[in-house]
Amino acid sequence: MINSDGFPIVSINRTFEEMATRANERIETTAELVDLTNYMNTCMSDTFFKLKTGIRESMERLLFLMEYHIFEGKRVHLKFEFV
Repeated sequence: MINSDGFPIVSINRTFEEMATRANERIETTAELVDLTNYMNTCMSDTFFKLKTGIRESMERLLFLMEYHIFEGKRVHLKFEFV
């Protein structure tokens, strides 16, 4: 599923995991430090905005479903995608 900005909603969790992994990498060279700094700048200027938009749209879709559909306990299933 893709939101209005073309950002895949299912990748929200993967994007947070990638940012955490990259932020926790051990830096050994100046080139790696520069690469990480550039990545973090991209995250702050672009990725966070896309994530916020994706989360907001997911929330709006969930609220719509909760308002217009009665979910029965037996039929509620959680689906997790592990890739």
